[in-house]
Amino acid sequence: MQITANGTVVRGTNRRTDEPLFDMPADRLSLNTRLLGARGGGQDPSSWHLGMGTLLVRQQDGVPNGTVYTLPTAGYALLQLEAGIQRWTLLGRRADMSLSVNNALDTRYRDYLSRYRLFVNDAGRDVVLRLTMPF
Repeated sequence: MQITANGTVVRGTNRRTDEPLFDMPADRLSLNTRLLGARGGGQDPSSWHLGMGTLLVRQQDGVPNGTVYTLPTAGYALLQLEAGIQRWTLLGRRADMSLSVNNALDTRYRDYLSRYRLFVNDAGRDVVLRLTMPF
């Protein structure tokens, strides 16, 4: 099992006006866990993984006065899911396949750094299937 966490906190202040700087990202924390396994024996066993994670973003309320982007954005949480298998045989060839779902709960959110945030929500659920077969 793998467990990972990373986060960012960025602050900036205009020294003349003592206001926050323009376009500073909101605080964010990413937490992920991945279960790893193997199957088969021999020289080249296949391996698999199942994963789940979340991205937590705090409300961005440190914005300077007098800009079009002064409206704070709400905080949000996104759920990510993933599954995959590596080194398995498909049609007589070695293949790797994975399925990932970003924003699995189809959460409506607007990221503070998005140039479109005043007009439209950010991306909803995104499902990606990857199949790799060397030729």
